[in-house]
Amino acid sequence: LRLINDAWALDEELQFFESWRAPALRSLVTVHSFPTKLSSFLELTSLDIRFSLRSRDFFEFIALVRASKMPNLIDLGIFFDHHETFWEPDVQSIPPFRGGPLPNIQRLRITTSTQTRHDTYVERLENEMLGALSFPNAHELSVTFEGETPKNQPHLKLFRAASRIFGTENNFNSKQFPLVSRLFINISASGHNIYELAGGVASLVLPLHIFPSLKELHVESNMLPDLGSYYFGKHK
Repeated sequence: LRLINDAWALDEELQFFESWRAPALRSLVTVHSFPTKLSSFLELTSLDIRFSLRSRDFFEFIALVRASKMPNLIDLGIFFDHHETFWEPDVQSIPPFRGGPLPNIQRLRITTSTQTRHDTYVERLENEMLGALSFPNAHELSVTFEGETPKNQPHLKLFRAASRIFGTENNFNSKQFPLVSRLFINISASGHNIYELAGGVASLVLPLHIFPSLKELHVESNMLPDLGSYYFGKHK
């Protein structure tokens, strides 16, 4: 099931979910339209959720997980949408957030973006939320960075985006992904033509030491990746 809402109408309630009955639903993809009023998520095994942290979608999803309403969810994809569409002053207020482990998740996919203009409020929320969550039984982690390079140079700086997921040098979380054995890093840059991007650099710090069970590392990028290789093997 795919549910896609107009990102310009975040305040619209999708009331028709109250009448839906989908007790055998196993896969759900939502874009700015998480169906909290759906009658049952008990059989759901795969969820992809795209949202803005200035809306309630992700917070309501976490509340359902906390209430054991998704006991079979093992495959989770979360897309933090930082588009300027959501920088409105009258967007919905967010509810309190409670962190903790999500022990059922075995495969985790995170997508985040870097804008030329930074929404520091949302970036702080993303950092705090991901830092408060852990995935003790996840075996596979895929992280996708999307961003637009500055007009004057094909250089994508992903340090802030990477720190929101992996932590900072003084605050790396070595207990967040203890069983991840396969790590995928995907970098998708825009802002120049494909040839200029291919000659440019995408920079971030990838702290491999926070993945004690890591066996495979896959990197795919349309720019030359600079992953802060001085961290490789630096920590034990």
